[in-house]
Amino acid sequence: MEFCNWGSMANASSIILSSEAIHGAAVASVKIASYIFAWIKLKSAAFVTLALYAIFLRIFIAELRYISSLSMYPTFEDGDRILVDKISYCFVRPEVNDIVFFRPPASILQPSSESGIPNNIFVKRIVAKAGDVVQVLNGKLVVNGNPRNEFFTAEPRQCDVKPVLVPEDHVFVMGDNRNQSYDSCHWGPLPVKNILGRSVLRYWPLRRIGTLGAPESSCNPFERRGSHFLQKSRSCCWRTMSP
Repeated sequence: MEFCNWGSMANASSIILSSEAIHGAAVASVKIASYIFAWIKLKSAAFVTLALYAIFLRIFIAELRYISSLSMYPTFEDGDRILVDKISYCFVRPEVNDIVFFRPPASILQPSSESGIPNNIFVKRIVAKAGDVVQVLNGKLVVNGNPRNEFFTAEPRQCDVKPVLVPEDHVFVMGDNRNQSYDSCHWGPLPVKNILGRSVLRYWPLRRIGTLGAPESSCNPFERRGSHFLQKSRSCCWRTMSP
């Protein structure tokens, strides 16, 4: 009589099932790993592409800048964040009233105990172009003999500036906060080649977000209340964006 060793058969079946389970788990792990690596590869490619686009945009198209002084007050305040257009001047020349970001002339980048100006980026308003004669007389900006009506400045300049002829490929720049600005009144006309771009949008703080248009003598977007300037009109100069 033959007897079946059910215990041995059960053990053999368990071993076979365990081997198949291990093999199945290994195959599943390999598939999952391949999916993960494919996902990482796809995301890495997307990340590299976005990074290249960001680098391209910053170098050639636009960049974000932070205002760290009050030289352009009340137009810009300390802490404002600005979008700078870097491509427009490839097609058009800088115009009067453009607010530009630029590298200061080499003459003021040298270490000096008198100036103390670091090697950084400046922001000022263009007030005159090549061929113009600029001076400040009795606190008033005068260009080609004509006084300018500048409602956007913080206050009249306290010191006069002798007539200066702006040479070819240069502009004359000044800060709107005339008595707290280190500008062309101190170091002369700015080479156009030093300009990095023009201000097109203040995106922070949100309560003052808006695009920058050309100033007009007929509209005054600021009114004095104590030591503050408050936006008065949405239709003039600073055009507030719709939410």
